Amino acid sequence: MFRNVLSRTSATSRFALGQQARNLACSTVYIKKLPRDITKETLTPYVEKFGPIYDVTVRDVTPSDYHGVAFVKYYVGKLPSSVEELVQMPFPTPAEIDEVTQISASAIEELNKTEIGGEYLIADHARRNKADSIQFYARYTMQKANNATSSSRSGPPLPRSRTTSERQNYTRGYQEGFKDGIAEGKRLSQNST
Repeated sequence: MFRNVLSRTSATSRFALGQQARNLACSTVYIKKLPRDITKETLTPYVEKFGPIYDVTVRDVTPSDYHGVAFVKYYVGKLPSSVEELVQMPFPTPAEIDEVTQISASAIEELNKTEIGGEYLIADHARRNKADSIQFYARYTMQKANNATSSSRSGPPLPRSRTTSERQNYTRGYQEGFKDGIAEGKRLSQNST
């Protein structure tokens, strides 16, 4: 029982943090080639000089990783102190969005010149994970095949063609699993009709 209450509380706080980030003008910077032993506390002094930080996330390093990876979310605006203020927050203005874009651009420029642990960092704007978008498209394709007549929307755009170097990022097993999932979805849709 206590675990259930704890998970609901945790989910509520995660929702509140996500909602707060949507109502702030935020920009996330992706940093790689960090030392394996870096922590949030040791990274913060390097990134806080560029502007106010909403969140710093350092990904756990696995034994197969050579370097660490972190995400730094910069923001512009006033952080709400209560849930009531959070609900009343207006959407970011274009000026706030421009300001946070300039903050993240200057952070990326300077972090690319920063050396930690004998190696220069590589920083860039964070992007969506391509594997996630491929899995989303696979689920969409299977749902469309199973429910072809009830779809009133055109759906997501088709994935752009990938270059050879991007194709090499996915293992052969991942590609085969993706193809197997599509084939299974088609087989299930044929069996149901």
